[in-house]
Amino acid sequence: LRYENDGMMYVAYGDVVRQFALDEAGVDHKWEIQANSSWVRDIELDSQGNVYLATDSGYLEKRSSKGEFIEELSIHDRRIEGMVIDSQDNLYTVSQDTTVKKTDTNGDLVWTFDNHADQVKDIVHDKQGNIYTISFDDTLKKIDQNGEEVWSRDFGEKGLGILVTSFEQ
Repeated sequence: LRYENDGMMYVAYGDVVRQFALDEAGVDHKWEIQANSSWVRDIELDSQGNVYLATDSGYLEKRSSKGEFIEELSIHDRRIEGMVIDSQDNLYTVSQDTTVKKTDTNGDLVWTFDNHADQVKDIVHDKQGNIYTISFDDTLKKIDQNGEEVWSRDFGEKGLGILVTSFEQ
């Protein structure tokens, strides 16, 4: 499920993704697509309105704002658990293969962070461009824009989700 400030909502049901327009009158169904490779795990949008679908197979699908297929990228060896897009449209993904990967707007790999011992379950970024990941190895990690670990905190519990709110440096 993904809601954008322009009033559009994207909903994944297994391997199907639907786009809806929301207004005071309710919901208007715009389009429906079926993912090419497998079930959709996460949905993100870039600044151009392109839709990114993270899948169980480790592939990432890029679709236009109308749902038209643009390309499929092989990013991970296993299921993509989450992704986030920064203000320059760089894409960061996390996976069951224990890695965090940054790809540029052309889909080219910029860096791989592989300092998690278990599945990475979620990812967010802050306004300074840092990445935060949480994993089944009981750790929360802060990674800078260059893919270097800034710090790591052990929580003693398997992490499933993460949210960063604004804070003063």
